Amino acid sequence: MLSIANGGSVSNGYGIVGYRAGSIGVANVDGVNSVWANHSSLYIGYLAESNGTLNITNGGSVSNLDGQVGSVAGSVGAVTVDGANSAWINSGNLIVGGSGIGTLSVTNGGSVSSTNAWVGSGADSVGTVTVDGADSAWVNSGNLLIGSSGIGTLSIAHGGSVSNAKAWVGSLAGSVGTVTVDGSGSKWINSDALVVGSYGTGTLSITNGGSVSNTDDWVGAFAGSVGAVAVDGANSTWANRNLYIGFSGAGTLAVTNGGSVSSDQGVIGNDAGSVGTVTIDGPDSTWINSYSVYVGISGTGTLTIANGGRVAAPFFTAIGAGTGGIGTLNIGAAPGETDPGRTRCL
Repeated sequence: MLSIANGGSVSNGYGIVGYRAGSIGVANVDGVNSVWANHSSLYIGYLAESNGTLNITNGGSVSNLDGQVGSVAGSVGAVTVDGANSAWINSGNLIVGGSGIGTLSVTNGGSVSSTNAWVGSGADSVGTVTVDGADSAWVNSGNLLIGSSGIGTLSIAHGGSVSNAKAWVGSLAGSVGTVTVDGSGSKWINSDALVVGSYGTGTLSITNGGSVSNTDDWVGAFAGSVGAVAVDGANSTWANRNLYIGFSGAGTLAVTNGGSVSSDQGVIGNDAGSVGTVTIDGPDSTWINSYSVYVGISGTGTLTIANGGRVAAPFFTAIGAGTGGIGTLNIGAAPGETDPGRTRCL
């Protein structure tokens, strides 16, 4: 066990916590000005059947080049960054669940920074990241992949925040990515594009006042992919530029109970073979487009607006716009369902 406390410091080249099979390594960095400086990479749970734990608490800080949590198949790694001014600084990339099992918890105002990051990187890997609490933050200057080839989960709650450039949720074939942004003040900021279901399966849930922003978005991007987005509850928001639901794969969007989605242009069922489904359901549930909406360009698209939901497309709405396109617009409810008659399509 390594314990750094009360302003103590340790510096070294690379660091490993939990090295060989059967080993259990623990490193605790606790208190203001307590520092562990790794001048190369840091591995938490390195070889098969190793177990590593890193706790950064009460203003302690750890720095390194690249960071890996659960590096090799069979390894287990866990990192906790808890409390105001507690920081884990990865000047390079960060992998949570390389080929093993990795978890990262950022709570109560802790912070993590990295360049590019992967959660559930290798096949059969499991990566889980939780960013919970006001001022808890994970800042990536580069891109973020949730479920690259493995299973990746990101949870942002109680005012936590995550930021990055581009992001993929369910990146490669066979991967599963899940992101939840829950609660007032919880936010995921993508300064570039977001893909939910690239070649794999991706799910994004925005609930109870959470918010997500990005430039363009693809839900069900490539053939064989499955993407699903749910925006539920008052003040839950998703801001896009161009939004594709079912680009070449299968995509769904459900906006319910007062959630809101905004975009410049929306497309449902873009390419041949794609399937896109959008439901806007409930009073104050909205999808506001600055320009237009296409329902079934060359794929199959369905838009249902029900129970007081509202969709705005001031330029035009095109149904079955391209060759082979099948578009369906249900105003009031889908066939076999009921609606009280307060639905609007503008």
